[in-house]
Amino acid sequence: MEPNSILVVTREGVALANLAEGSTRLLVPGGRWPAWNPLYDMMAVSVVTDGPSQLRLVDFEGKTERVFYEAAPGVPPVIAPLVPHYMMWSPGGNALCYVAQSSFGMALFLSDIDGKFGPDAVINAAPLFSAWCTDNNFLAVHAGEELAVVEIDGSRTTAEVHPRALGFRTPAYSDDAEVLAYAVPAPGDGVIIMRALFQGTGSEEVCRFPGGVALAFQPGSQWLTVAVAKDAESGGFDELWTVNLTDPSYPKLQLFRGQFISFLWAPTGERLVVVVPSYSGDGSYAARCLAPDGTPQGATEAFTPSDDMRIYLAFFDQYTNSHALWSPDGHQFLIGGTIGTDRVSASFGDPVGDYVYRWDVTENSPLKALSPGSIAFFPPRPKTLH
Repeated sequence: MEPNSILVVTREGVALANLAEGSTRLLVPGGRWPAWNPLYDMMAVSVVTDGPSQLRLVDFEGKTERVFYEAAPGVPPVIAPLVPHYMMWSPGGNALCYVAQSSFGMALFLSDIDGKFGPDAVINAAPLFSAWCTDNNFLAVHAGEELAVVEIDGSRTTAEVHPRALGFRTPAYSDDAEVLAYAVPAPGDGVIIMRALFQGTGSEEVCRFPGGVALAFQPGSQWLTVAVAKDAESGGFDELWTVNLTDPSYPKLQLFRGQFISFLWAPTGERLVVVVPSYSGDGSYAARCLAPDGTPQGATEAFTPSDDMRIYLAFFDQYTNSHALWSPDGHQFLIGGTIGTDRVSASFGDPVGDYVYRWDVTENSPLKALSPGSIAFFPPRPKTLH
C-alpha cells in the first residue's frame, strides 16, 4: 500500500490516488465500492462489466488474487441500485462478510482471505445489516426482524439474540468487545435501547427514545451515540444523544438538535461529523464537526452529494463499519459530489461530473478538490483485537 493514498471510485473503475504526489492510477476497471483490508495490502471490490457481477480480492497492483463471489445466471447482479454487493472485513483482516443476491434471494456470505473455504451462506433474509466484534470471532447480524450473533470459528453456531429487533438497522459493538447494543419496539411508540454481552446474552434495557434510531459507539469508549428520528416521514433524524453504558443509571447527553441525515465518528473518537441539509432547497448539504460533548468545531460549505455519497449517507450506520471517509488520524474527511459553481456545470453535462473533496477538519479549511470521482475511502484505522 502506498503512503498518503485513498481509493477513488471513478467512471472508469477504482483508482489509487496518492495525495502527496497528486497522482492517480486505475487499478480495477469497472470496480465499485472498494473495501480496504485493515491489515493486508489487499481490497475487496465489486466489479460490474458486461458479464455477471463479481466480488474480487485484489492487490494494490491491480492483480486479482481470486473471485470471492460471482452472480449466477438469472440472479440479479446487484442488491440495490448502484450497489452490486456490500462487503466488510473482519477486524483481523482474515475474513470477509458480504451481502449478495443468491438463487434464494438476499444472503450474507463469509469467505476467508486465504481461500481455505469458499462462499459460505450464513443467513438468507432481507434487509441485512451486520457488525463485527473486535474479538474477530463474533458477527452480529440483523436479518429481517431477527438479531443473531454468528460465531465464525469453532462450532459456527448462530445464536438468536432477539426475534423482533426493530426500530434500527445496524447493531453496534463497543471497541473493547464487551457490549453489543441494539433496539426493540417499546410499548406504544418509540424504541428501547438494549445492551448485551458480546455473544448476545444477558440483554437488559438501557433507555427509551420516541422514534427509530441509528446506533454507533464513540470509538474507544462505551458511550453509545443514538440518532433519533421522531418523524418517520422526514427521511432523516431530529436529535443526537450519547448514552454512558458504563454507568448503571445510563446518563445521557444531547449532542445535537435539528434535522440531519447522518453522523460519523472520527476513528480516534475525538470528534464527529453531522451531515445536515443546507436549507437552500437545491438538495445540498453541509458537514458540521462537533466535539464529543456536542460543541461546534466547524462546518463545510454546501455540497451536492454524488449518487454514491447519497447511498453512503443514507446507510451510514452500516458503511462506517467498512468504508472510511475519515483519515486514520481523524484530521481529514472525504466528500464526493459537487460544490459551488460545479453544480451548475454538472447540470449542463459536465464531462467530469463529480469530484472527491478533502476537508481538513482540524484546520476548518474549505473543501479541496482532489480528483474526479463519485466517492473515495481512506485506509481504515486498525482496531485492537480483544
